[in-house]
Amino acid sequence: MVVGNAIISEAYFPASEDASMERLRYLAPWLSRTAALSIDGNIYPCFRWLPHTQSGKEDAFVCGSADRGMYNKDAFRRVREGAYRASCTKEEKCRTCEYESACPYCIGGCFAEYGEFRRTTHICRITKIQCAAAEKYWRLYDAQGEKGK
Repeated sequence: MVVGNAIISEAYFPASEDASMERLRYLAPWLSRTAALSIDGNIYPCFRWLPHTQSGKEDAFVCGSADRGMYNKDAFRRVREGAYRASCTKEEKCRTCEYESACPYCIGGCFAEYGEFRRTTHICRITKIQCAAAEKYWRLYDAQGEKGK
């Protein structure tokens, strides 16, 4: 079961960041922020924080439970702070990439891989290809819409 949560929206894309929402519409239409409810009733920031995806970290990111509600908002806070682009973007090539603001990194997956809030870079090439194609598609789509008015 997946539960939507406004706290998560701010965690992965805080309003204070300088990303263009219009550009994100072109580059990352798949963006989604959801909390996850595990089979035992625990609530996690998203499905990537469930224990079976965080080997060796078990319940480090339990935010609450179905019966007790949200009792550990500090787990959300830790993920939010760790997910800020300024916090997890350690590589220079990420900070200078033209598509950095639309990079679809998953901070839960990155944490599972590195054991810290650090972005992976093995997706760079495919991300750049996808972003370039998405921008081209949406520009052509918008241009065609203008002609039809």
